[in-house]
Amino acid sequence: MTPVRIELHDERATVTTISADSGKIRLTKRDILFMGNVRLVSGDKVLLTDQARLIPEKGEIGCDHPFTLTISGQKKTGSHLFADVFLNPFFS
Repeated sequence: MTPVRIELHDERATVTTISADSGKIRLTKRDILFMGNVRLVSGDKVLLTDQARLIPEKGEIGCDHPFTLTISGQKKTGSHLFADVFLNPFFS
């Protein structure tokens, strides 16, 4: 898919938006890989990176590349991040 934009909804509204230059549905890994200018937005949280994956079955986002996560105006950087689809980190 190029470009790609996905909106995740609950019963009432969009809860997370994912956009990237391209994306791949990887059936064997059961995930979606987003590549190039990846931007995930959920409320006041924004994740910027070059590559991230969505594991739909678990509702998880994984990133093993340099990233910037902004939460309520505070920026955190790193190279490994796992979070739920609301960008609540499990660990980083």
